[in-house]
Amino acid sequence: NIPLFAGGDGQENPYLIRNERHFYNIAAQPNGNYQIINDIILENYRQIESFSGVLSGNKDGEAAIITFHADTSETNQALFGTVSGTVENIGLEGSFTAGTNSAPLGRNAMGTAAKKAKIINCFNNMTVNIVTGTRGSALISEANYAQITGCYNLSDTVTINTSFGGGIISVLNNGAELKDCYNAGDITFKQNCSGGVVGAAFGEVNSLYNSGDIIQSGTGVTGGVVGQLRQNNKNFYSAFNTGKVTGRGIAAGLIGQIYPNTGGVTKLNELYNIGDIASDSGKGGPIYGEWLKTQGTAEFESDVYVLDGCSYSLETPEA
Repeated sequence: NIPLFAGGDGQENPYLIRNERHFYNIAAQPNGNYQIINDIILENYRQIESFSGVLSGNKDGEAAIITFHADTSETNQALFGTVSGTVENIGLEGSFTAGTNSAPLGRNAMGTAAKKAKIINCFNNMTVNIVTGTRGSALISEANYAQITGCYNLSDTVTINTSFGGGIISVLNNGAELKDCYNAGDITFKQNCSGGVVGAAFGEVNSLYNSGDIIQSGTGVTGGVVGQLRQNNKNFYSAFNTGKVTGRGIAAGLIGQIYPNTGGVTKLNELYNIGDIASDSGKGGPIYGEWLKTQGTAEFESDVYVLDGCSYSLETPEA
């Protein structure tokens, strides 16, 4: 008759989580209301397959830290498989190695048009290595009908070996929103469509920045903030980059490639770059690297700036 949690009823009074046993008991009642009240260490990593409730970290008014170590080549790995509820004020420390479509906090933030999933004020400070595949990030792998707000990466030891790699999220699909998020860590990408904050953005992206050094060791498209902007009749406002972006393919300060959906319009405003850009291929730019104009329209409004001090090195090296 050991209590499942440290207190609460899971409804108006959240279940209280103090340790690993309490945390993994979430899986038995994934639609409950939970509060983590101190930092916890998970000695044995395993995934909670789905979560539709509310989980809030609140350690004396600060985010609660979850520390764990995962080392696997298996795909679709994360602390939470599918999040359709709310996860907020959680920080991650430790190390995370996994295969394609993986990320430390969540594999998929997936709500509905009527009730979006929410990831709020969460951050990564883990060593992250996504070893292969098509999706991977330092926090969330993919989002559908979700709001991701106030999230960030601090870790300087992040390596993403997948296409569509991102510091916060790999693929932000239609119906999803990314706002007030940033990357402050150095990240190494090895495949196409990679960005310091988001790999590919089909949904709304606003108020983002990157201050980490972004290295693309493959030959794909890389942006300091967004790898590939794939919006259709949406806006991208208020973003800046101060980090150095280096690539063998197309490298850019903010957006690696503007690729509007066919017939769509993307409006861009309040974009700033002061970070250095270097590309071995000779392709790129301080704001965007490539614009596929045959696919749709991008409208640049008034406030787009390349600030003094940006070094722009795009000369093709000699053979």
